[in-house]
Amino acid sequence: YRIMQAVTEDPQIERELELRKRSRHIITIRNDAQVSEARALLGNGGVSRLPVVDENGKLVGILTRYDLREAFAAPLSSPNLFSRQGEKRKQFSEPIRNYYKQQVITATHKTPLSQMINTMLSQKIGSILTVNEKWQPVSILSYRDILEAISDLRGERKETVTLSAPDDFE
Repeated sequence: YRIMQAVTEDPQIERELELRKRSRHIITIRNDAQVSEARALLGNGGVSRLPVVDENGKLVGILTRYDLREAFAAPLSSPNLFSRQGEKRKQFSEPIRNYYKQQVITATHKTPLSQMINTMLSQKIGSILTVNEKWQPVSILSYRDILEAISDLRGERKETVTLSAPDDFE
């Protein structure tokens, strides 16, 4: 919380974030798409959130990797009420409308960065979408973007982290 508050007071970080917002292409998904399409975009696009749009490109929701966990984590059957054991049900052909959140906190291009960050902190959300006058997503600001901007400005070296898991881990 204190790091995010400090960001709102640093004009250098604000400039860096504005440059990032303008240079990044936002990946969206249509509200009639299937889970398999969302999974592919989340995996191949290097993103963890997808703004969900209608046929006119208007924002109707947001889908995160976290939202899709139920499509892949629910067991086919379980020995008791809270068990997560057994073979998992994978619902690739199910529509994403069963998973995305329809309530999305948004901002406009005129909204100050400090206000966006304070909204993220007060609402306890991981990102905020910027939309244009037609309610079409233009950019997304997440905690990760903010922390990367801080790291880049401080000249920190990026390191690769490798995690290993047992062969039977799903």
